Amino acid sequence: MSWCHRLTLTEEALLEIEFWHSEISSFNGQHIWPRPSAVRVVYSDASSTGYGGYVVEHGNLIANGQWSPDDADKSSTWRELRAVRLVLDSFQDKLRNERVRWFSDNQNVVRIVQCGSRQPYLQSEALSIFSTCLRNNIRIEPEWIPRDENELADYFSRIVDYDDYRLHPAVFQWLDSVWGPHTVDRFANPTNAQIERFNSRFWTPGTDAVDAFTCSWAEDNNWWFPPVYLIPRVIRYAQSLGARGTLIAPQWLSSPFWPLIFPNGVDPAEFVVGYLVLPSSKELILPGYLGASLFKGPPNTPVLAIRLEFQ
Repeated sequence: MSWCHRLTLTEEALLEIEFWHSEISSFNGQHIWPRPSAVRVVYSDASSTGYGGYVVEHGNLIANGQWSPDDADKSSTWRELRAVRLVLDSFQDKLRNERVRWFSDNQNVVRIVQCGSRQPYLQSEALSIFSTCLRNNIRIEPEWIPRDENELADYFSRIVDYDDYRLHPAVFQWLDSVWGPHTVDRFANPTNAQIERFNSRFWTPGTDAVDAFTCSWAEDNNWWFPPVYLIPRVIRYAQSLGARGTLIAPQWLSSPFWPLIFPNGVDPAEFVVGYLVLPSSKELILPGYLGASLFKGPPNTPVLAIRLEFQ
């Protein structure tokens, strides 16, 4: 109302003031001559189920993740803006010290990334994007494109992980006290990882590596809770590396992996140093955001924790 008017600042406003107070010195100043044109090109998109994005110069750099039920209910602009944030967080090490041309099919996102927003929930995302760029010396040049020119990112955003599940954390902690401490969760994402260090299928914030089968397992105490169809490959790969770890698997006697663990159907193989039948409970396996497909077969299937140690 006037320069003398008292104004009560919100917590969000105070946090942003504190951000600028601590960061403005590192951002202050502009180059006299224009910097070189963009050397990286990134596309991102969001759907009703998740987000996706990729770096053009690196065909294998694909980011993907699922929305929580609360996130899925938010506005399309928020989801598109969060997609930019999450794809950026996934690739920040790859884009460090780069100038990036960023394509989105949402015009509001382009404007908000450039200028911010008066809506607190959108401004929070914009500030996080800016902060990540500031820490990594990344300069984003957002640009709008029509939806039909963003088909690949749209495709990645619609990928659904039906094997998104995890063991109940209390059961994991118990097993970790028996056969741990485990050092890496080989098949996980940010929402279901039991350990801070994890491998994921696609690039995602916090991942230690993409595709667990490209990593060496020999020096770690591994936690393996893979999709069922990957269990034979996990056993063969661990054997080739002389690895050790704990494998979670359903007690499916007719499955292809069962003879690998119990050669005669009853007695365990020599590399099995122990196994436990986990307590049956509806909460033993916790599904991810979109539901897990692991136990849509016979009801009340027993679940085993199997300790594998290869020489």
